[in-house]
Amino acid sequence: MTPEPLVQVIDLKTHFNIEGTWAKAVDGVTFDILKREVLGIVGESGSGKSVTALSLMKLIPDPPGRIVGGKILFKGRDIVQLSYEDMYEIRGSEIAMIFQEPMTSLNPTFPIGMQIAEVIQTHEKVSKKEARARAIEMLALVGIPDPERRLNEYPHQFSGGMRQRVMIAIALSCNPSVLIADEPTTALDVTIQAQILDLMLSLKERRQDAAIVLITHDLAVVAEMCHRVIVMYGGKIQEIASVNDLFDSPLHPYTVGLLESIPKPAHERGKHERLKAIPGNVPSIMNLPIGCKFSTRCPVKIDLCEMQEPPLREVLPGHHVRCHLVESAPHVQPPVEVTS
Repeated sequence: MTPEPLVQVIDLKTHFNIEGTWAKAVDGVTFDILKREVLGIVGESGSGKSVTALSLMKLIPDPPGRIVGGKILFKGRDIVQLSYEDMYEIRGSEIAMIFQEPMTSLNPTFPIGMQIAEVIQTHEKVSKKEARARAIEMLALVGIPDPERRLNEYPHQFSGGMRQRVMIAIALSCNPSVLIADEPTTALDVTIQAQILDLMLSLKERRQDAAIVLITHDLAVVAEMCHRVIVMYGGKIQEIASVNDLFDSPLHPYTVGLLESIPKPAHERGKHERLKAIPGNVPSIMNLPIGCKFSTRCPVKIDLCEMQEPPLREVLPGHHVRCHLVESAPHVQPPVEVTS
């Protein structure tokens, strides 16, 4: 049985006003975040992943950005229509976010403990003493040694991995229903990455029906952690599928290109085989193609692709794709083996 949706995003449109022209950073995105799942969102830089996440938190800077259309339904309430005060109560307690770069997200002028305690006191009626005790507990929970002493230290006294753990402690301090992790392991070594990802999963289990939205470029992490995957490009969803279906039978040419660009171990590739790459660059959101957003880089495009944008269709149970070729032949793309 499919779990119930925890969050429903319906035709979300987030645009930015750049010198009088509206840039469509997110343009008509629809998806659900299901209870108890880890949902991955992948795509190159500029595809709309982070803007989608910031929209869920209602953190789009206005100006120049604005959510111009659509709904974000959370527990029967449309986040898009909530006032600043109502959203302030939800943000942090019910929906929390781990941002890309912890050094710029943490305030360098305040001790770590104060920053964690502030979040707890904002959303829960506890004393300063209780908030401090909870902050120590959270630091210990994320694996920071001697948490009582380090509570009084500042962000610059922590390593990159430790700062990321502090960000996780802040995000999870109020046990949120939805945790949005935007590139949570950027610039961390592989060992620390694994520890932080395992930590996120273990802390997620503390709240029944909680969900994680994982935004990343690392497809190996997606293969290891996620239940479903959304592939974004040009501000739109190009493919949605379970993680097994996406890796075993990718349907969209862009998804195929992403998977083929993953380096393979020497014993799985030819001696002189070059790493495959998607040709060209991601187009500017100020100058997107009229038809399929991937048409300027697609190796199998047809004339229709340049003139008309395909709809997002469910071509197999639970597997949606936005491609003219797949409409007539769901298995047009060959399976791609990926080693995580």
